[in-house]
Amino acid sequence: MASIIYASQSTPKAKGAKLVARRSGNYAPSIWSFDFLQSLSSEYTVRLQIYFHLLTVALVYNRVNCQNRP
Repeated sequence: MASIIYASQSTPKAKGAKLVARRSGNYAPSIWSFDFLQSLSSEYTVRLQIYFHLLTVALVYNRVNCQNRP
């Protein structure tokens, strides 16, 4: 038998109890779309991308060279 979990408690209530709807806290929706926020970049993110690219190249280079050793 499945039990119903209510917003105000973590234990199920008795039959006939009212289900409490979640409240939003009167927050307005964001004026920024998710796609717009993801499109933003800065010098810091570009540096991180370059760093991770160089790190990946170094790891691959080391792995290839270690496999060729006798």
